[in-house]
Amino acid sequence: MKKKSLLTILIFIIIIVVVFIIVNKNKPINHSSSFQKIISVDPNYNQQGLAINKDSAYVGYDIGDDTGKIIEYDLKSRKIIKESKALTIGHTADIGYYNNRLYVANGGGKNKAKIYVVDFEKDTVEKTIDVVKYGNAALLAI
Repeated sequence: MKKKSLLTILIFIIIIVVVFIIVNKNKPINHSSSFQKIISVDPNYNQQGLAINKDSAYVGYDIGDDTGKIIEYDLKSRKIIKESKALTIGHTADIGYYNNRLYVANGGGKNKAKIYVVDFEKDTVEKTIDVVKYGNAALLAI
């Protein structure tokens, strides 16, 4: 008797899920109401990577010719704190912040996979790490 009851409940749940899917199949999913805009990125550049550290957001931009720039935004005031010069860091596919340095990943397409260690305060690339042996696309997680 217990097996029959469990089977009946399981079938009922499956029917509810199937009906829900059929009824909602053409409705777009909109989660944008769950997010709040915290900064406005520069529309003049091609925004790429993003890193957060305490009250700052670092946004990487592809500015062409294998160069990128990084802009630091204050998350409280929502204003620009600092903007780097053009750096030879590729298209800044992703950025990570660790130990007072920015780690900028680049790669994919014609670009070899590299990670650039950037001293943002000094506007310099301290080190280039070649990671092409792991593949041609470089993404970053720190």
